[in-house]
Amino acid sequence: SLKRVSIEEIPATSRAKRGLQVLRELKNKPHRVFLAGAVAEQGFVGDLFSTEVEENDQTLLVQSNKGTIYESRLQDLNLSERTSNGSFISDTISDEEVFDAYLKEVFTEAK
Repeated sequence: SLKRVSIEEIPATSRAKRGLQVLRELKNKPHRVFLAGAVAEQGFVGDLFSTEVEENDQTLLVQSNKGTIYESRLQDLNLSERTSNGSFISDTISDEEVFDAYLKEVFTEAK
């Protein structure tokens, strides 16, 4: 599942603190954090921590362990509470496992 959380929901803490819960624990098919990063107002090319470019869309590609690739526009995700588990990309992804996730490269024409 995917979720988008405001950065204000996750405060910076000192090294001595224990951390902050970002998912509710589930007994059946528990969620795990696979990939995290910033959703930019202006899009990125490459991974979630690269530099900004002039494209506004960020599309995340998620590949399941069965080879199915799912696309999701990150700007279309609604803001969630910090402890929510997010929403599924599709009904079948919960039966499959995530194999890889990366940003789709977007190229813009020079004007």
